[in-house]
Amino acid sequence: MMRAEILAPAGSEESLIAAVRCGADAVYLGAGDFNARRNAENFSAEQLQAAIGYAHSHAVKVYITLNTIIKDREIPDFKEQVKRICAIGADALILQDLGAVKIVKQCAPEIPLHASTQMSVHSPSGAKLLEKAGFRRVVLSREISRAEIAEIRRQTNLELEYFVHGALCMCVSGQCYMSAFLGSRSGNRGLCAQPCRLEFKAPSGTGRDLSLKDNCLLEHTEQLVATGVNSLKIEGRMKRPEYVAAAVSAYKKALGGESTDEDKKTLKDIFSRSGFTDGYFIGKTGSDMFGSRLKENVLSADAKLLKKQQSLYAKETALIPISAKLTVVHSKKPVLSASALGNSICVTANSLPEPAVNAPLSEEYAKRLIGKCGSTQFYLKNFSLCTDGEVTLPAREINALRRAALKKLNEELEKNKPYRFTDCKIDIPTHNIKDKADLYIRVSDISQLSDTVAGLCSKVILPLNTPEEEIASLIKKGVNVALEAPRCAFIPEEKIRNRLLQLKEIGVREVFAGNLYAVEMCRELSLRAIGSFGLNLFNSPALAFADEIGVSEALISAEASLKQINSLNSPISIGALMYGHIPLMITRNCPIKNGRKCSECDKTSFVTDRRGEAFPVRCSHGYSEIFNPRPLYMCDKKSEVKTDFHLLYFTVESAHEAEEITDRYIKESPAAENTLFTRGMYYRGVK
Repeated sequence: MMRAEILAPAGSEESLIAAVRCGADAVYLGAGDFNARRNAENFSAEQLQAAIGYAHSHAVKVYITLNTIIKDREIPDFKEQVKRICAIGADALILQDLGAVKIVKQCAPEIPLHASTQMSVHSPSGAKLLEKAGFRRVVLSREISRAEIAEIRRQTNLELEYFVHGALCMCVSGQCYMSAFLGSRSGNRGLCAQPCRLEFKAPSGTGRDLSLKDNCLLEHTEQLVATGVNSLKIEGRMKRPEYVAAAVSAYKKALGGESTDEDKKTLKDIFSRSGFTDGYFIGKTGSDMFGSRLKENVLSADAKLLKKQQSLYAKETALIPISAKLTVVHSKKPVLSASALGNSICVTANSLPEPAVNAPLSEEYAKRLIGKCGSTQFYLKNFSLCTDGEVTLPAREINALRRAALKKLNEELEKNKPYRFTDCKIDIPTHNIKDKADLYIRVSDISQLSDTVAGLCSKVILPLNTPEEEIASLIKKGVNVALEAPRCAFIPEEKIRNRLLQLKEIGVREVFAGNLYAVEMCRELSLRAIGSFGLNLFNSPALAFADEIGVSEALISAEASLKQINSLNSPISIGALMYGHIPLMITRNCPIKNGRKCSECDKTSFVTDRRGEAFPVRCSHGYSEIFNPRPLYMCDKKSEVKTDFHLLYFTVESAHEAEEITDRYIKESPAAENTLFTRGMYYRGVK
């Protein structure tokens, strides 16, 4: 069986020390403003260099999170951050933004890339696209099961990283817009306000129906490794060091087959939300997965427990084996050579050895003194003494040699191993935006599409499960039809692939693709990919990289402001949302399940927030979407939105309502009187 690394969060210097001393193989941490936990303590430039040196001197890898989407004006600062990270030799960058990928690949092609869980990769085709793009590792979505991990493992050589412990977001990472739309604090930019932990009530639910228990897969570590997971990731860069110590220690023991019930109790006491769940990994969703932070959960982390965890990292742990050789010969200053982790050093004594009066220096005696590594991370594994006769060396000299050798060895391990960085200009071929935007219509069901609406638009986007005869009829009438791939491939990819092949036979040539798996599938099937908002295309380099991976035209992220959109450079046609109830969340564990069974749901359910706003919930393809109760409305502002196409995104509307809204768009009319709507991020932007 292969060996998996334990990957720990390091939101502060103390958490880093806790992770390292308790036996983590790697840590991930943030620096600057381009990481998904901007509210964590994070590391300054100086702290980052010290942190990497400390970790490397303990044989621990450091992965830097640069996993937010960035604005065009932030690109110089982003490049400067990458330059600093390359100079001090971090072990990998964790990225979400396709624009960030474009920049790093061009400016720092040597540094390893890990695809953040924010990329929403949960199926084989998404992983295969990343492998072709040059990534070394993918951090898989938390929502997938053991069987789904195994299928990804079968189809890719990428390293697989999977969250085994800590908080579970209700939404698939990278697809949550709730914090942005409700308060302008974007989760995709590291400032999630966690509105989902507040009161949201499903019918017959508990009132905390967007809040899940914390994940705990302590009992499944052997299965995870056997399935092919390379890295067991612990969530928690906002958590205290004692949490890090407890989690690393528990999973270290579990990998060694020594886990106990007491370890799980400790993890629960240190932090949980109504206990733990393993629902996604075992493929069992439902009400058992829901939970919130209760008073007893808070009180269980008492002073006694915290002190016990602090003791785990209060002192250095002997982690690094060294091999040493002491050479003591007549008329030459003694030399101690030592090596660890492929690094070798030598130190020389200040004085000559002394003639032996009673007994010559013995190997046993010298080994005992050299082995006193004290409060360092080293321990003596191999030792040899080379001597040519009746000489000895006082204990003080041997001790001085040992201290000097350990200091020099530590310095050698801490040395930067930089990557090459070239401050390249990111050249982006730019096409000319059309004088008049084309109108695209997207519907959730064919019943929403009237002949009138179909005749007014340049393109109709239909769901994948639309009856074949309906699609054929539209194509026969000259309607340009694209099919929308499911936003998540939680149904087997083969079913989606076969359906696309079937519809290709009757003339479908385009796919509305909101996930990397769908982009890759289009490339395999020679279909044209239209990138949806789920790709989070937020800046000019992202559009250039989208072009490289096969996206022919793209909808700009729903989090982009009007100013951003109108200043983008793009080699491909771009579009903007002009109307629609924005999907604020996509979740595999439907919130309605916390109050009633699927068989009891009429498929038109809602969750209601503490102010009485009802958020529509709709299910399809093995997942649920939670929509903003107030639609985005920009139909009266279309002349301000300078893109190649405008999209009306119909979800809960009737055919009559869709026709009325389309008419208002054509006439550039305001919303109907007394209609509650939002301008989205167009005028306020996200932080």
